[in-house]
Amino acid sequence: MEQVEGGNVITNKIEIAALVKEFDNYFINGQDLTQELLDILLKWLEFDTPWDIYLKTMLAFENIQPPQTRYTKKPVYYQIDMIAQTLRKHSAVSYQLSASEAHLHL
Repeated sequence: MEQVEGGNVITNKIEIAALVKEFDNYFINGQDLTQELLDILLKWLEFDTPWDIYLKTMLAFENIQPPQTRYTKKPVYYQIDMIAQTLRKHSAVSYQLSASEAHLHL
């Protein structure tokens, strides 16, 4: 069979009949996924909310110790500004991602 989902207009009666028969066979042989889908959606409700994950992450960060290093060099004055800008951008992107993920859980 030819793919016809592209919006092609089919006027050939034999082709139309074949497509109707193919659709009917798909429908007859189809499986009801309603209960399986409902079960999965109900499991989603058991997940932690984004706010809970945020709080748990903040608690985990409280216990993080600075890494031990032998690297003694410090950034020069212009590098400090670039680092600060990068961290601000990263923070803004992380916040936007968190906010958009929160909408997925509504």
